Amino acid sequence: MVAVVVLTMTGCGDNGATPKPDAKVDVTDGGCEPGPDAAPSGKPLGDVSGTWAIVEISHALVTGPLSSVQISRELYTYTVTQTGQDLQIVEQICDIHVDSEDDSEHTRFLPSLWANLPAVNRLGKLVDGGGGVFTFTTEKTYRTRGITMTDPAVDPMPDTDSGVTDPRVEDWDMDSHPGITLLLSGILRGQAYVVQRDFNVYNGKQSSPDQMEGITTWGSDQTYIGSDPDAIAKLNISASPDGAHPERDTFMLVRVPAGSNCAFVVANQCQLFNGK
Repeated sequence: MVAVVVLTMTGCGDNGATPKPDAKVDVTDGGCEPGPDAAPSGKPLGDVSGTWAIVEISHALVTGPLSSVQISRELYTYTVTQTGQDLQIVEQICDIHVDSEDDSEHTRFLPSLWANLPAVNRLGKLVDGGGGVFTFTTEKTYRTRGITMTDPAVDPMPDTDSGVTDPRVEDWDMDSHPGITLLLSGILRGQAYVVQRDFNVYNGKQSSPDQMEGITTWGSDQTYIGSDPDAIAKLNISASPDGAHPERDTFMLVRVPAGSNCAFVVANQCQLFNGK
């Protein structure tokens, strides 16, 4: 989950205008209509080796001058190598959309970011519980954007004042601004330059040979390096998991043809996730 101030850009700064998201779209499904089911892979339950597409939906409580519930919809690919119940996973993030639940605020990212995000290696397990029930879990794994850390689990985040000079902070989306750029629209409009660290843990079941789903546990940190206009960074808005409703933070993995990449997942997301 990416906990960001939920706000996309309209003609501010030096990156040109970015189209505003379609109005009144159900932000939990990416505006998708369900498509036909994919042909079955023919693999048995308990075999999750291969390539998977993932959609993760998470809810965050935003605190500060603009309080709201924001919804993050994230797309990934997994390449899974299985040895017994042990899984080695190569994760690649493909896309993130963040919108407020009331559709008043939106956050998007520069397309150049996705090509510059490295793959993440993580571990998981698929445990046979008997009776055709397989439990799927992943270990807690951290990711960073806009900053390179030796150990993201314990390394400190920069503060706003030191961020520009912190040697760990780099321009990951190649727009001549430090960190990564959030494109903001809605109640607030502009750009925010930030660094992010987040983690997630999946806990669910293999519901069919070609699908796994369950609940996501997540956390996130974000530091503002700057913004345009300057007032956005000074608002000091933060976001955290909605602890009262953890069941709303969900994931779904769907098996896809071997070697499928992010372009395939983004282009076919409505069919792959059946409108989710």
